[in-house]
Amino acid sequence: TSSTNFTSSATTIMSFNATSYRSAELFIQLTDTANTEYAAMKGVVVHNGTTAFITVHGITNTGDSDLATITAVYDSGTVNVQAVSTGGVTAGKVQYSLAAV
Repeated sequence: TSSTNFTSSATTIMSFNATSYRSAELFIQLTDTANTEYAAMKGVVVHNGTTAFITVHGITNTGDSDLATITAVYDSGTVNVQAVSTGGVTAGKVQYSLAAV
């Protein structure tokens, strides 16, 4: 589990060693306390040794719009799952499981 606050800059909310792990399954919970809004979603990440790919699905929001954009980036042997808030400060909690190479 990891927990991170983020804003409108891409912020890593979870990362893993790409040398040891090929993929990850994520459960992401977001909280925007200023607007009393919450979101939950699942994600699946995989990499090919140079690029990371992510699919986010099952997005459930308490408000009218998504609280963040979620992406994955491969960087020098590390896969970083990043979030960018669509509003103000957002807290992200990520529970994950990893699958070995």
